[in-house]
Amino acid sequence: GNLRISFCPFTRAPLKKDVYPLICRKRMLKDYQERTLGNMIESARRLLDEGCFFDFEELMSTAESFINDLGESIYTRLSGQLAKLRLEAHMTKDGCSSILPKDLAEICIRIYSGSPQLQNFFANKTEKDSAMANESS
Repeated sequence: GNLRISFCPFTRAPLKKDVYPLICRKRMLKDYQERTLGNMIESARRLLDEGCFFDFEELMSTAESFINDLGESIYTRLSGQLAKLRLEAHMTKDGCSSILPKDLAEICIRIYSGSPQLQNFFANKTEKDSAMANESS
């Protein structure tokens, strides 16, 4: 078939009409995206620690757009880290008074989705509560 692109996105070299090994390229792209998100999180952490809230908000907006474009379900751990930073920023900046309930819910969902330990805790707690309810009835 015909290729939809004519230049390599990494090297900008013209593509030949041959077959390309996409599996290794996909892994390279995923590694690049994870590295980029990791760098964004580190930078956001530094900005928050320094109290540079305007720059922090800009970077967080960019990082969240990046995650939304890639698919939040793929990068749940990194999405959870971003959500923790967002929550910490609200608590640091204004005592969490101006956060909208919708935004707080999204933050909590991202933290929960990105934390297997938290998911296991609630799964075990629900099972124990169900068992106790069954025993008492």
